[in-house]
Amino acid sequence: HSVDEHIYHEMMIHPALSVFLLQSGRAPEKIFLGGSGDGAGPREVLRWRSVLNATMVDIDYEVTRFASEWMPELANGSFQDPRLHLVTGDAMQYLRELPRDHTFDVLILDFPDVADSRALEKLYSVDFYRLCRDHMHEKSVLV
Repeated sequence: HSVDEHIYHEMMIHPALSVFLLQSGRAPEKIFLGGSGDGAGPREVLRWRSVLNATMVDIDYEVTRFASEWMPELANGSFQDPRLHLVTGDAMQYLRELPRDHTFDVLILDFPDVADSRALEKLYSVDFYRLCRDHMHEKSVLV
C-alpha cells in the first residue's frame, strides 16, 4: 500500500467506465474485475451508482483476507457492498464456464505482471483475450 495507489486504481477504472458511458449512451451496470484482490478496484467501480453488479474473480483469497484485515482502507467497505460478487478462483476458468451470452459492460483486468510468475502467462494469452471478447457486447470496454 502506498500513498499514491489511488492514482493507479482511479486511472484504470474511471476512464474505462467513462468511455463506456460516452460510446454507449448509458452508464455501466455490469462489471467484471479480474484480480484486484486487495479491494481497491471494486472500491473505485462501486463509486458508480449505476453499477448493479460487479463480479470480482481473484485466485488468491489470502490477498483479500489480508487486505481486509490489515488494510481495510484499501477496499473502503467494497467487500461488504451487496453489488459485489466476490469469487475466489481462476479468472480464465470463470469466464470459460459462463454462458456465452453473459456479457459485461466493462471488463477490467488487474493482474500481477507476468514477470512475477510463469503461471500468469495464460492471463496474457490470445486465448484469454478471445475469452474476454466472448463476454463482451458491441459497446463493451476492456482494460
